Amino acid sequence: MTDLPPYRILSHQIEGLNNVLKTQALAKSYGRIKAVKSLDLEVSEGAVFGILGPNGSGKSTTLSMLLGILTPDAGSFTWFGQAPEPALRKDIGALLEQPNFYPYLSARKNLEIACLIKECSTTRVNTVLEQVGLLPRAESAFKTFSTGMKQRLAIASALLADPKVLVLDEPTNGLDPQGIAEVRELIIAIAERGKTILLASHILDEVEKVCTHVAVIKQGQLLAQGSVLDILRNQHQVELRADDMAALEQALAGYAPAAQRRRDGNLIVLSMIGEPDGTALNRYLFEQGLVLSHLRIHKKRLEESFLEITAKA
Repeated sequence: MTDLPPYRILSHQIEGLNNVLKTQALAKSYGRIKAVKSLDLEVSEGAVFGILGPNGSGKSTTLSMLLGILTPDAGSFTWFGQAPEPALRKDIGALLEQPNFYPYLSARKNLEIACLIKECSTTRVNTVLEQVGLLPRAESAFKTFSTGMKQRLAIASALLADPKVLVLDEPTNGLDPQGIAEVRELIIAIAERGKTILLASHILDEVEKVCTHVAVIKQGQLLAQGSVLDILRNQHQVELRADDMAALEQALAGYAPAAQRRRDGNLIVLSMIGEPDGTALNRYLFEQGLVLSHLRIHKKRLEESFLEITAKA
């Protein structure tokens, strides 16, 4: 698992702050298909909140309702403690679709046009171009940009009115590895400046690397919600193998009765809260007459927690 982003260390301080967004029993159906089912979310000020779920889980539908593009069938939501109204939209920057700019115009000119549409001053054009790392290419035509650069320009457009909240739907979708890294680092940098970010994604690695909090949804239903650290719960996994696997499993039941055990091919995998002492475990098993041919301890990743959560639904 990669090291946590520096701002993630402060994620516990987010708890208890004012709610930027709160939904109550939010629901949306398309005929017989229930895209979102009684969804309750709470996003605190300063959080990087990931809505995580497979394709078709209701992420985009949820964001579209929150931005007033779709009307909920049931439930309600508030932004900044208030019922949604047009005036509040100026505090919310959004990127829901692929970047849509004039290909032959420069980055600067495209953003100036965006300012006219958003009814905001052009004085922040240089600021946002610098913020997304595109100021040196300000006079370059949009058509000359890489896919990652186009996405960064779209994020710059979402930041023009200096919103309090940034809403991103699958921001790295379709990008190559370099573009993914560029957008990921940009999201982290924006978060470090104090913006609240609401991010929908089906890419577990992306959410784990940039988000402080996460909601896991499947088929429109909320399965889990909390800080990324709480979802992971400081869990570690221990992989073990010995010649006598039945004896090994019995010995492990005595060593860590509270730990979850499962067979994974020719391995036994323990899920434990807190970091196990590999030396002590190896010594214990040796005293039980077992010699291990494999012992590996690793930090549980969000992917493993996600698969466990969604498998239970």
